[in-house]
Amino acid sequence: MKLTTKQIKKLIKEEMRKLLSEGSQMIMSFEDYGDGIYMPFTKDGEMLKTDTTSIAELLIKHFPEVAETKDGKKLMAKSGDDIEDMLKGKSPLAFSQFVLFMRSLAPSFDVIRGNLQVADVGYTDIAVMLSVDGTSLILDEENMEAEFDDDGDAEVFFGHTVTSDDLGELLEREAKRHENEYEYEGVYLSAYEEGINEFGGRDEPTTGLLRVSKVMEDINNGTLTVRLELSDPPLFVVERNRDL
Repeated sequence: MKLTTKQIKKLIKEEMRKLLSEGSQMIMSFEDYGDGIYMPFTKDGEMLKTDTTSIAELLIKHFPEVAETKDGKKLMAKSGDDIEDMLKGKSPLAFSQFVLFMRSLAPSFDVIRGNLQVADVGYTDIAVMLSVDGTSLILDEENMEAEFDDDGDAEVFFGHTVTSDDLGELLEREAKRHENEYEYEGVYLSAYEEGINEFGGRDEPTTGLLRVSKVMEDINNGTLTVRLELSDPPLFVVERNRDL
């Protein structure tokens, strides 16, 4: 059977879509640790929790005024009803289109913003946000409070009475090497200094210098992944990608 030009173009388009979908790397994980799932969106700046990764549940629970409208029902029908499929590029509607449609239907809706969390303790002031197309994490310059050195590294505060054993799997090994190897540069930590706690004397926190560009690079290439954790601002908890 001879294919028409229109049919050939359709086949090429479908194959291109398959290739793009297969190459998509989802940078976020949505595991339920017993208290629900936090979706990568906010309403008036507040984090949104659901029981599943369903787009329909998200709209019905948090944006009922949208879900009940004709446009809202069309949006749910075209979304594929799973945020993970949408982020992987496997849903009928692209993530960026969903975001733009929702912003037009609900001004209180936005893509989530927050701070990087790279250890089991402490905090950073490194503000980040999900890109509009959902494929990458980017620095949020508007809300950035972290201070960067000439190399683009930012100080991380781990807390008082904290040792390298408390940092968690991403940074613990590097912190120990900094303690034992004077010239060690680290993959994610360019420097690490354990705090000093002297009864009635000096009290210095444990700190480090984070290679922010390397962390962001490895999140966006799939070496690392992030999950959302309730906080103010929201936390993008950085973890190793267990699927690799």
